[in-house]
Amino acid sequence: MKSQPECFSCLYGQALKTSRLLNLPDEQCKAVLDRAAQILQAHTLDSTAPQIAKEIYQAISDVTGIDDPVEEAKQIAIRQVQMIDTSQITSLDDALKLSVIGNVIDFGAPNQFNLQATVESHFKEPFARNDIEKLEADLQSASSLVLIGDNVGEHIFDLHLLKVIKQQYPHLKLSFFVRGKPVINDVTLKEAEIFTGTAEVIDSGVATPGYDLSEVNQRSFEIFKEADIVLAKGMGNFESLFQQTPRDVYYLFIVKCQVIANAINQSVKDMILWKEEID
Repeated sequence: MKSQPECFSCLYGQALKTSRLLNLPDEQCKAVLDRAAQILQAHTLDSTAPQIAKEIYQAISDVTGIDDPVEEAKQIAIRQVQMIDTSQITSLDDALKLSVIGNVIDFGAPNQFNLQATVESHFKEPFARNDIEKLEADLQSASSLVLIGDNVGEHIFDLHLLKVIKQQYPHLKLSFFVRGKPVINDVTLKEAEIFTGTAEVIDSGVATPGYDLSEVNQRSFEIFKEADIVLAKGMGNFESLFQQTPRDVYYLFIVKCQVIANAINQSVKDMILWKEEID
């Protein structure tokens, strides 16, 4: 999905937000912003927001010497999610909804939402786009499923979703894709250790906050192509795959910015479970 001018403003703001999170001195903060401005100037609207974000966060690491600049934000998100009781979430519909609500945990989004408040306000609300009947039909005949992860914290809800799917469809081989290195607050191998015993964790090879097909490693791409079902969590994966994927993909996310809302003719805060079907 191509970027919009608003994406450039958002990405520049992320550079400042991360600098302040790290309590950088003003001169170092200015150096980060200068690098971000150079990166933004070098890109056209043909680039996706995740592709640009990759370069900006690498620049932040280069300036600061910190490999994972938002590690603190990740730990806060994990603690927030651990406070949510998932013991009563046993149906596929509810597990999907909780997983999508968890998508509000996004350091890179222009709009930030309180997790507990969103659970309370959204859990009884319907999906704005809801292809659960298609998903249930696909699950009946599937032998393999891939969930492409997004942010740390929400990955705990993703694990619960996969456990519910595994309980209902025990024959399924499950895989969970993570980023190849830290970028924004996206899930990596380090945080995905909790999936052991439920799903095989796959390093996708990408350093972008989205499953960018130009960067993926061969192993993850083969699994992606051959899986019977692919669930792509979050706006970054949507921005990377929408109208670019060679196969059907289910998108699961909550709309967190007007650019995405306009692109899919929905509203900010809408919950999405939508199958993009390739002719």
